[in-house]
Amino acid sequence: MKSEIQTQNDTIVGVKNYDKKGRIIFNKTTQIIENWNNDLMTWITADFYSNDKKIYSYYAHSNLTLNKTIYDYDSENNLRETYTVSVPKPTDRKRNPYKEIYVINSSDSLKNYIESRLVNLDTLRKTFDSKREKDKFYLTYRDKNGYSTKEFWTIIDSIEISKTIEKYNDENLLISSYKRTRYNEGIDSYKYNENGQLIEEIEKYDIDNDGFQKKVHNYNKDKLIKTLFYHDNNLAFTYEYIYEDTLLVRKINKRITNSKGFSNRKREEIIEYEYRYYE
Repeated sequence: MKSEIQTQNDTIVGVKNYDKKGRIIFNKTTQIIENWNNDLMTWITADFYSNDKKIYSYYAHSNLTLNKTIYDYDSENNLRETYTVSVPKPTDRKRNPYKEIYVINSSDSLKNYIESRLVNLDTLRKTFDSKREKDKFYLTYRDKNGYSTKEFWTIIDSIEISKTIEKYNDENLLISSYKRTRYNEGIDSYKYNENGQLIEEIEKYDIDNDGFQKKVHNYNKDKLIKTLFYHDNNLAFTYEYIYEDTLLVRKINKRITNSKGFSNRKREEIIEYEYRYYE
């Protein structure tokens, strides 16, 4: 597959481009914002590879930011660190300042758009050098329940600034991920059916107050047919997937929640899918 294109009415709301190895190298999503006079909010990621290594990523969000990430590898091609530089935000603070990115439909176009706005790459190079002074640690073991466990943590000046603990079942499927930084702490947990299909995701984003959100996935054999998205215990959104043979051709999004934070989302959105292939 070369491309996947999603449309809502006559508006393109999603584009995914793949390389010949099947990797997503360009991913664009657009949301129609009703209370912005149907203006378009868009976010895009473009990834660049050298052989089997990701070397650059570019990210643009029309209402928030533009940035470039560089992936740094050691002599054995293990990922050592990532470094990110962002385009300075506009000083006028207007809404959707980068809305013109909606017309971008390729990795190279996004790269050129962001590179032309990066003002000081020397700063990024200095960040490389300073971040390499960090001490990063990695540990694998079996926990008391027999789960394969991986721990990652970073220490600067004797202070732990981040920690991640991942646990995997016997099928090497991720079942939990605990993350802590100086600013926040959270736990994600995952459940699978007997076929290894993901059936439940729970994100605990506020451990102290038991704040969480949950997704429940329903399948018909090998096809995902419906997802229920809960905010705490309240159903907030449903997503229904419709296929022709093996291809997803339509997705129906329904908003259940009356939360003010989601009032700009339509009650129902129908997304149509189109596919293009390499010759």
